[in-house]
Amino acid sequence: MGLIDNVAGLAGNTFQSSTTLILTAVVLYIGYFVVSDIRQWLKLRHIPGPFISSFTRFPLVKCAWNGRMSYDYHALQQKYGPLFRITPDTVMYGDADTMRVVNAVRGGFSKAWWYQGSKHLKDVHNLFSLTDEHERKVLREKLAKGYTYGKDTGLFERRVDNNIERWINLIERKYISTDTELRPMELAHKAQYFTIDVMTELNSSEASGYLEQDRDVDGFIEVNDKFVPWVPTMMAFPAVNNILRSWPFSTLLGSEGDEVGFGRMIGVTSKRIQKRLDALEKDKYAGRGDDMMQAFIDSGLTHDELLAEIMLEFPAGSDSTSNAIRLTILQLITNPSALTSLRSEIDTAVSLGQISSPITNAEAMRLPYLQAVIREGLRLYPPATGTMPKIVPKGGLTVHGYFVPEGTQMAVNIMHICRDKEVFGEDAHIFNPDRWIAAHREDKEGRYAKMCRTADLIFGNGKYECIGKHIAWLELNKVFVELLRRYDFAPIDASKPLKVHDFAFWLVEDFWLKVTRRRTVV
Repeated sequence: MGLIDNVAGLAGNTFQSSTTLILTAVVLYIGYFVVSDIRQWLKLRHIPGPFISSFTRFPLVKCAWNGRMSYDYHALQQKYGPLFRITPDTVMYGDADTMRVVNAVRGGFSKAWWYQGSKHLKDVHNLFSLTDEHERKVLREKLAKGYTYGKDTGLFERRVDNNIERWINLIERKYISTDTELRPMELAHKAQYFTIDVMTELNSSEASGYLEQDRDVDGFIEVNDKFVPWVPTMMAFPAVNNILRSWPFSTLLGSEGDEVGFGRMIGVTSKRIQKRLDALEKDKYAGRGDDMMQAFIDSGLTHDELLAEIMLEFPAGSDSTSNAIRLTILQLITNPSALTSLRSEIDTAVSLGQISSPITNAEAMRLPYLQAVIREGLRLYPPATGTMPKIVPKGGLTVHGYFVPEGTQMAVNIMHICRDKEVFGEDAHIFNPDRWIAAHREDKEGRYAKMCRTADLIFGNGKYECIGKHIAWLELNKVFVELLRRYDFAPIDASKPLKVHDFAFWLVEDFWLKVTRRRTVV
């Protein structure tokens, strides 16, 4: 019995010691965050904002989870002023001048860990997720050759034209309604089929086949739509991001061997890259491709670096541009005056021989009302509404009369910038392309130029400017003209034409339209 008692006593002491260690670790863990939050509160206590934001990030997530993220930020900005606290270590601004300072090439700011939530591959960063400023600069210089590869030769334009033709063929084949037959088209998916096929053809000379097959070929859109609501949480909480990217949760995000979704796209893209690399190894001349991938390879990117960048383009390139198409078409078909003005411009240009079929990018740039419509659609609904926080450099700075200490994160409120009444007028909250026409005609005190510079911030600026924005403009310059010169669009349910939520990207669903041929196709 004595031996048993001794063993039991030893076990009890061991258990008590383990419990004490665990409790101590928990207390220290909680204490660390309490002390950290108190320190942050002391540093930023002079900056206004919701009291709860002084010690928790949950208000940031709450804004996202209700699907009205940018609207809630806009309301908070109106309540608390030009600079306010949104988390214990983050302040939010909503003006163009501050954004230009934060993103300036020599401004000294750097990316916050928020960006790492966009890392798609376990061991390789992409241009967006990379936070080291030197590494990011080196990578951007390598990528620049790919993003400008077909810009001057017309290659990019021809490949966008290819996919517009595929979309038109799909509509003609399946979605033309008549007086006796309704054949509704769901635009939210079709717009993304178009942008995915554009990006894959630009990258590897071969479209993914979404438009030709009229389906979510890889299951990417289905998985993406389920994943998007989680993006703000992953980016707001580093711990959540790390957990979701660790086994077994990482399996939910997809892996190369999957048959559907993001994992399938990783696998398909990886095989395309390896096929090109093998061909080049066999014959460095005959194996070359005429696309962005080849330009990236020539710049020295490895297989995994190529994979990381191309996978970034699916959400960054296809999702953002497809949302611009969806939400601009929504505004047009619910604003008869704007639609009539755009149609009149297109029809007149065709009759005068000023528009080809398909329209060229140069021709589109010479259509003022088209440019006004595109700018107004992007301004009213910026395709990406994430907070894009940057870290204040050594020495801090003063913003709107408040000193912001070094190490603080500064987040942008892009919707507030794009709905600034001082820049865009008292009706900045509504879709009105005529504001651009009037400003250009009157050009009082350079107002038109100021509007353009402000609205262009949706693509970032300075060292953080979107590297592929010219591709988005190329798609938008063509797609509206080619669709609207041929078809009339009407919502199936005029009272609720679609479902839309804002989770840093717009999640658009059930945008059902009746498509009919125009009586006079131009």
